[in-house]
Parts: sequence; C-alpha cells; structure tokens
Amino acid sequence: MTLQKLQIREEELINIEALFSEKFQKTENSFIINIKNEKINSNICVEIFPEKDETYLISVYTNNTHLQLQSCTNLIISEMLEEIIFISGN
Repeated sequence: MTLQKLQIREEELINIEALFSEKFQKTENSFIINIKNEKINSNICVEIFPEKDETYLISVYTNNTHLQLQSCTNLIISEMLEEIIFISGN
C-alpha cells in the first residue's frame, strides 16, 4: 500500500488498470474506467476530473447509486485489498 500525491500520470493509470483488469478511456476533461463483475452483475464506473486547483473530483457510479469525492489530493492503491482509496487534503 503506497500513499501518492494525486497527479494522474500514465503510471498511476496503468497501475489502476492492472489492479482491475480494465482500461481507462480519456475524454476531453476526464479519465473513465468501467469495472465489471459479471458473477454478481455489478458495474462500477469511476470518472476522474482534474480541477484547476490541482485537486481531483472523483465521480463513482454503480448499479444503484452515484457519489462524488471532492478536493482529492492523494490516493492509495492497495493490491492486497484490490482497492483504491482517494484522500481529500482539506
């Protein structure tokens, strides 16, 4: 588990893609990854928006909910737990 300053570089995207075996799509103003688990019929879409103040807005969409994480400044990628933790510095 590593704490990283949240600067979306290709290396972070590759690490996240490897963790979830899915690929990011780059849009005009965001990065999107759709994580599927067909065994339990689950979809999670994560969209990362760089903000002007060097923070990130993280939008998460699931089959039945939507949430946003604002002012994210750091992230932790845990291969052991198969998760990413986004941290707000405010």
